[in-house]
Amino acid sequence: MAEASAGASSSKKRLGILISGRGSNMASLVEAAAAPDCPYTVALVASDKPEAAGLAWAAERGVPTFAQSPKGMPKADYEAKIDSALRDAGVEAIALAGYMRLLSDDFVARWRGRIVLTRDPDGGERCVGCYLCAAACPVDCISLQATRRARHQ
Repeated sequence: MAEASAGASSSKKRLGILISGRGSNMASLVEAAAAPDCPYTVALVASDKPEAAGLAWAAERGVPTFAQSPKGMPKADYEAKIDSALRDAGVEAIALAGYMRLLSDDFVARWRGRIVLTRDPDGGERCVGCYLCAAACPVDCISLQATRRARHQ
């Protein structure tokens, strides 16, 4: 599996996956990346919880990982570290796969059109292909982020 992620051709989109826990959605994305016709390769799995089980799962499969706890730091500083890790890994799109933090408008604006969700706020399945394979997606991913934010205020 790691070979498909690490050794993918340059025509594949480089995906960064943000998680907060065990990473079941992330695992599905990583496993799917092994298929020769998969339109993406997993460039990085990042988490806001250094102890997240999904990080260990990804690392065991050779997928690069990054962890940064936001505790004790301003949100802008935390997001700058995540953004830097994603860019350093050459990430072109981000999948929010069980990532439990609300992203700021500034972060979303920097990645506008390149953030996808593996689940909508109501728990419905959604295609991560809306950016990655240019398929029509039934969801405006950025609107979902705004909806999620509104529900938590």
